[in-house]
Amino acid sequence: MSQASDEARSFWKTVPGVLAAITGLMTALTGLIATLDAVGIVNVGDREVQAELATSKEQPGDRQATSTTIRPEPTTITTGRATRTTGRSGPPASVAPSTATSSSVTSSTTTSSTTVTTVKPGPTGQTSGTTVISPEDCIPYRSANLQIVNEGAAGWLLTDGSSRMLILDNESDAKSALALAKAHTKQCFIGRNNQRPDRKTYIVEYWEGTSGLAAAPISPQDCLPYDPANVRIIDEGATGWLLTDGVSRMLVLDNQTDAGNALTLAKRHRAHCFIGRSNQRADRASYIVEYWT
Repeated sequence: MSQASDEARSFWKTVPGVLAAITGLMTALTGLIATLDAVGIVNVGDREVQAELATSKEQPGDRQATSTTIRPEPTTITTGRATRTTGRSGPPASVAPSTATSSSVTSSTTTSSTTVTTVKPGPTGQTSGTTVISPEDCIPYRSANLQIVNEGAAGWLLTDGSSRMLILDNESDAKSALALAKAHTKQCFIGRNNQRPDRKTYIVEYWEGTSGLAAAPISPQDCLPYDPANVRIIDEGATGWLLTDGVSRMLVLDNQTDAGNALTLAKRHRAHCFIGRSNQRADRASYIVEYWT
């Protein structure tokens, strides 16, 4: 009997004995918990569900959205001149015919694929100018002293030796400008005192005086003919005053005085001409010369 008792005590000290004891203890605890849950003392199932919900609940910022929202681009509407470009603002290639009548002014609105032309009836405008341009804004120069100077990337300078008269894009334009200036004695302007943001658009250039000097012809010529009998000016409000022949928008002026002087100038001639309109400079207008024939 003593030997059997000693053998039993030594069994629980072995590894199999320890494992058997642990297994028995776990079985007893499981039975106890099941009993308590059955009588409502412990709600084991609810806690497991709550724990699962707590671990699966996504917090803000835990992940980044995978969808991308594309915002539509705004539609750009460009309002252009329906006929030929005004003075310095466009190359010869942009000249287009107009269907405007003699008592209307045509304007066009261009979208990405559609051009809508609107003909707005307007007043006939003022058709008679004064006999002289007043006030006159002319700069005299010595025709015999004129020369052109290559200034590299900046372009070609026309000078009389004392002032920088014009800047041209290339040698061909410079030679044409030299021929033009040599035939005259004064470089004149209308509207140089305007304070518009796009100031150059509201300035008209012309040449006066006869030098008598022989000069090479201007070639090629870039001239837009018109009928001086049809030329008139129209008040367009905040935009300024329009000079038109009833077919095209020839010039835009800052105020009525400038418009009246431009009307007088246009009535004296039959074509509005340019040198350098094909240049692609960033400040393109600065490289265009204007004259009338």
